[in-house]
Amino acid sequence: MNKITTYIIAAAALSAFCITNPAQSLAADYPTAHNSRPLTLPGGVFTAGTDVNMNFKPEFAAGMGISVGYGIIDDMDITIAWDGMALTPEFAINKGTNIGLAYSVLKTDDNAHALAIALDAPLYVSEDKAFNNIGLGADYRLNLMDSAFSIYAGHGLLNLEIENAAGELGMSVALNLGFAYQAMENLNIRLDMWVLNAPLVGGGDVTSIADMTPIALTTTYAIDNSMDVGLKVTTEVQNAVDTLAVGLFFDWRML
Repeated sequence: MNKITTYIIAAAALSAFCITNPAQSLAADYPTAHNSRPLTLPGGVFTAGTDVNMNFKPEFAAGMGISVGYGIIDDMDITIAWDGMALTPEFAINKGTNIGLAYSVLKTDDNAHALAIALDAPLYVSEDKAFNNIGLGADYRLNLMDSAFSIYAGHGLLNLEIENAAGELGMSVALNLGFAYQAMENLNIRLDMWVLNAPLVGGGDVTSIADMTPIALTTTYAIDNSMDVGLKVTTEVQNAVDTLAVGLFFDWRML
């Protein structure tokens, strides 16, 4: 083997190491346990997911959605979620797409506290409106018992409506709470509940947990740290029989 061939092989090996080593390191570092994961995607990570949702009342209806995301840097990611299509009672292509941007502003070394600022803007393809709603969240997670139990708050905290039903600017604040239990490294069980919605601008009524109590129970099984499958059941407690919905989802991350 001559020197030129040796140099070429050495350069190729070095290039392959430089390209693959960060991904291998990232795959090894990204947690399988949901409660231990960062609130934003690591930089350079691409994710894709799909879900099938079924509403059983007042009549059966089913639909499918698709989402993709990318970690711009370690503390910032972007997500695009398409409402997809209605499968029943009539097939239809939905026009709604949600664009989300999240930035992590706090994550402690012991993983006890994490906070991310999230901006969501549903985009509707229509002649008169595009972005009519803008949501701002302060997604906070408190981990307890060595991350076996987590408390979530601040998701969807503020909602700005460019033009409400009365044709005016509207703004409201919403309080939500979530409680997650890491039953084992691969299994996470989470309960989310809506507590309060209060208008700040544009009028409207204050509604609280005393008036209605929407909840969502989500069970997520991590096949490994790159793939999740799950089941989500949502209902409104005071009217559970007529508000039951069930969703199945799959998420994949290119680590």
